[in-house]
Amino acid sequence: MIRLGYGIIISLLLQDHDFRKNNMASKLILSPRSWLALFMIPFFLAACESAAEPTFPLPNGIPKDDLVFMPDGNPVNMNEEGKTLGFINDNGSDYIDYTFKIFGGARSNFGKRLYNQEALYPRWSRSGTMLAFSVASTPPDIRLIDSQGRMYGQNCDGLNQDSTFDSNGNILGEITKDSPFYPEYQNKITANTSLVGRYDLKTCTLVDVFSIPVPQHSLLSYISEAGNGLVTAEFNTDSNKIIIFDQTTRVFTLFPGSYPSLSRDGLQLAYYDQNGNLVVRDIKSGMEKTIIDAFSVDDPDWLFMPGWSPDNKWLVYNTPDGKIYKVNIETGENIYITYGWAPDWRP
Repeated sequence: MIRLGYGIIISLLLQDHDFRKNNMASKLILSPRSWLALFMIPFFLAACESAAEPTFPLPNGIPKDDLVFMPDGNPVNMNEEGKTLGFINDNGSDYIDYTFKIFGGARSNFGKRLYNQEALYPRWSRSGTMLAFSVASTPPDIRLIDSQGRMYGQNCDGLNQDSTFDSNGNILGEITKDSPFYPEYQNKITANTSLVGRYDLKTCTLVDVFSIPVPQHSLLSYISEAGNGLVTAEFNTDSNKIIIFDQTTRVFTLFPGSYPSLSRDGLQLAYYDQNGNLVVRDIKSGMEKTIIDAFSVDDPDWLFMPGWSPDNKWLVYNTPDGKIYKVNIETGENIYITYGWAPDWRP
């Protein structure tokens, strides 16, 4: 299709060139045929763009492996030509990775959409039949892949990155000033609250909103929800903080930390403290246990939310230099799995 389009354009321009060789006046001005050819170029560039992002990036459906993760990454500079998604079992078997092009929200100086091949922060849905990931760009973008391997979200706007699924398969994301939904819901946001939307990426619709008692414009990230009505998120005022919020009672708890992750049963929270320790907190009592010193560098930017095993006894996490481990929260047993970032354990 694209080759045919360029062939037509070149043919029109060559015909015009032959015409102008025999016409002195036409040497100073392009004919209508050439103007038509030039006019068609942006449309064929757009065709190139749309063809670059596959509808079924996982042609055989989502693999049956336990873990999804980000195969490539660099703490200094994102590798835009890297692999896109990786899958592996928690015992290190059946490694598979995929590479495909995805568009972000950024555009070039000529207005052309920019693409890369690296997904950020893949996360499983609560059913384990879908996964979502952020596109590494500014502004961020989100994609969803269903069990058949079909990708959605290419035309959806208004999402922030690093969000997770709710129990119904919608993506949780803050409604910020950059969101197209902001004008509609602006009156529901006060100085001391932020608004979270539930987005259906298959239809690009906002299906519900709810508020969290976090100061407006503090940029919520790593929003997750348990089936018992608890919501947690990271936000930043003067430092990184975590909120645990009960949507029913409106009771909430705030404390320092990063990358919060609720257990499947909603009884525990895993996160990183300010010293780089991976900590598990009992939500009801507030008691905490340090599981492991996950990093010993000053810059924790290449840590991500730890992922819980289906039985809530293990966590999967990565170190900043790209080593993925699983650790038992009771015994501290720590087992290397593979190389990569942002692992999540399939429910």
